[in-house]
Amino acid sequence: MTNEQIIYISLDDSGKLNNNEKYLVYAGLFFTNKKELEKFKAIYKVIRNQIAKKKIYKNIDELKGYTLENKDRLRLLRFIYKYSSAGLIVDNSQITKQDILFSKDARGRYRDYVIKLLIKDIVIELINNKKINPYKPVVLIINMDQESAKTNGRYRLDEGIYEELVKGIINFNYSFKTTPILFSSLVVKIYTQNSKDSIIIQASDIIANNIWRTIMSNNKITGIDIIKYFP
Repeated sequence: MTNEQIIYISLDDSGKLNNNEKYLVYAGLFFTNKKELEKFKAIYKVIRNQIAKKKIYKNIDELKGYTLENKDRLRLLRFIYKYSSAGLIVDNSQITKQDILFSKDARGRYRDYVIKLLIKDIVIELINNKKINPYKPVVLIINMDQESAKTNGRYRLDEGIYEELVKGIINFNYSFKTTPILFSSLVVKIYTQNSKDSIIIQASDIIANNIWRTIMSNNKITGIDIIKYFP
């Protein structure tokens, strides 16, 4: 269907949500045009393969943010930031509910909470830029690294996103009230992959790692279209 509204979002993480690390970052890219997405993936793959041929990466299976030399990471970022990107930063030191940092179940719920609010900001951005009509059906396709997508097993992220965008919710745990932003049907599809098998997740890793490096160095974040801070 040529009029079908599809939003493609990719996410990966950097850092951890625990008491031993300062920040957790999720970041990635978003598209509303499949041709643009495929063009990005094709060109990114060419650049990545050129870099991967260097001798210094001979024994490295995957080019990730922390394995790349600075000039190669910046080369990839210069291309990536030509497209729409988003990220969230969790400052672990500011979390007052300590079970979030020490309980596996609580960490899973909190990760889902911050991810769905980042996705909501992406959708709001697309509505404001008139790339999405909130009164027409939307399909939301989310690709995540299989490790960064792990939750507590009792809460479904896709259901949480649907409630957040279509129904609006009152979250008593985090004292947060939301209102609907989509007023027709919404289908949420979440796919998890090994980053080695996904160009778009590899690019998302580069963004997340760059944000993490930037905040760890107390520098200003640039190049990102949407950035969200928690708590």
